[in-house]
Amino acid sequence: SFYSAFPDTDRWFGSRGSFFESFPRQGSFQCNPPFAGLSAQQIGNHISRLLASSDLPLSFTVFVPKKVYEDFFKPDAKGKGAGAEAVDMSRWQRHAYKLPYKAHWYVSGNHHILGVKDRDACW
Repeated sequence: SFYSAFPDTDRWFGSRGSFFESFPRQGSFQCNPPFAGLSAQQIGNHISRLLASSDLPLSFTVFVPKKVYEDFFKPDAKGKGAGAEAVDMSRWQRHAYKLPYKAHWYVSGNHHILGVKDRDACW
């Protein structure tokens, strides 16, 4: 199961609704937020609040491109964009693993229509 921005249509595929309306107290979760700055900031703030409010085992693995990490999640980040601020995750972060540029890629769901090759979609 997963959370999504469109629970009305995604519920047929197993969506549990909006991540912002979820309040897990324990468990481990993988998060791949939209790469837009303000969305990353909001998700980071929600995760921080969830971690602060739980005394049970709770963890999140967050996947973001290097630029989003540096703008919003890195301990000395400043935030970037209208209304955006950095998310102070330093209290919670245990590890940051960074893949080298072009050692990974994001493949858009409609890459076959756009004619984008995997190697052209690198972050």
